[in-house]
Amino acid sequence: MVHALEKVHSLLQPRGVMIDVQEIPYWRWLGVLGNEGVRLIKSHTSSKNYTDNRQAFAAMASVIDQGLFALDDERTFDAYTHADTVDDLVEYFTSPISEKTIQSLKALLERAGSGAKVVVRQPTRMVRLQAV
Repeated sequence: MVHALEKVHSLLQPRGVMIDVQEIPYWRWLGVLGNEGVRLIKSHTSSKNYTDNRQAFAAMASVIDQGLFALDDERTFDAYTHADTVDDLVEYFTSPISEKTIQSLKALLERAGSGAKVVVRQPTRMVRLQAV
């Protein structure tokens, strides 16, 4: 990954910017978005292997230490993914969702009425690096 960032650096003009956006590992909130706003019902621990995320963070630290990039900005935020149905949400996830959670989401979605969506709130990290 360091090699890829070194290549990006060679393509950027001085003071050019690279932005990296990644999930913050391990948990998400599941819920329903209806007329009354978002109702989050369940914390879902992901079984996804976050080795790539950790390696990417380490690679960014390495190119900063090498003096190729300067850290220009770093922030965390919640990224929301919306699905029309619970089945769509289950298909989206790479890790299994319990049957109890699926049934809770379906009941909540039905109570929320027309136009309601299933929603996933995923903590996310954005890093903006500036070429030196």
